Amino acid sequence: MDSINDSDTIEYKMKKQKKTALIVFFAVFVCLGVFVAVQTATARANDKKEAAKQSKTISDYQKQIESLEEDVAALSGEISEMSSEYDSKMSQLAENDNDFFRILEFYNSSIEKYGFYAGTRDVTGKGIEISIDDGNPTSGTVTNYLLVHDSTLLNIVNALRDSGAQAISVNGERIVSDTEIICMGTGIKVNDKKLFAPFSIKAIGNSDILYSDFVNSSIYKNIITADLLVNVTESDAVKIAGFTGFSDENVKYLKDSEDVE
Repeated sequence: MDSINDSDTIEYKMKKQKKTALIVFFAVFVCLGVFVAVQTATARANDKKEAAKQSKTISDYQKQIESLEEDVAALSGEISEMSSEYDSKMSQLAENDNDFFRILEFYNSSIEKYGFYAGTRDVTGKGIEISIDDGNPTSGTVTNYLLVHDSTLLNIVNALRDSGAQAISVNGERIVSDTEIICMGTGIKVNDKKLFAPFSIKAIGNSDILYSDFVNSSIYKNIITADLLVNVTESDAVKIAGFTGFSDENVKYLKDSEDVE
C-alpha cells in the first residue's frame, strides 16, 4: 500500500509540475504577445506620425512651389509689358528723333561689340582643348613634381596667347585681362574661384597653329617630363562661356585721365 501511495504521490507531483510549467509557459506567451502587440501598435503610431509629418512637409513645399509659380507668372507678365513698352518707346523715338535713335543704336552695338572683345560674351569657334591632371606615382607617393601647379596653368595660358588664341578658359572660367591664376592650398584660384585637377583648358583660334605650337613647346615637354597626364585635341567647335565677374572692385583704382588734375 505504501508503494502505491508513493507512486500516486510522484505521479501527482509530476502532473502538478507539468501544470505549473504550462501555466508559466502560458503566462510568458501572453506577456510576449502583449509586448509584441504594444510594440506593433507603437510602431504603427510612429509610422502614422511620420507619414503625417512628411505629408505636411510635402504640402508646405507644394504651397511654396505654387506661390513661386505665381510670382514667376506675375514677373513674366511684367517683363512682357515692359518689353512691349520699350519697343513702343523705341518706335516713337525712331519716328520723332531719328538722329538720337541712330546714336543710341550705335552705342548699344558698341556695348555688344566691346563686350565681345572684353570676353563677356559666350563664343564658339575652331581651336584646341587641353586636359591636364596630376600624375600617377609609380612609387605610391605623390610628390610635388606630379602635381599641376598654378605656374603650369599660367605657362599654358601665356603660350596659347602667344600662339594667337582669341579666347581661353580654364575649367569654364574665362581668362580676361585681370584674371589671376594663383595657388590656393590644394586648389588653384582662377577668377576668385578655387579650381581642382583635372583641368580643362580651351582655346579658340587657328587650331593648327595652336596645336602645333603647344605640342612642340618647352612647356609641353616639361609637362611630359614631369609625368603629368596631358591630352591635346583639335576641335572645330570649341565653346567658351563669357566672363561674368566684372564689378566695381575690378576698377576701383582707375580714374578717367580728365578727372586727374
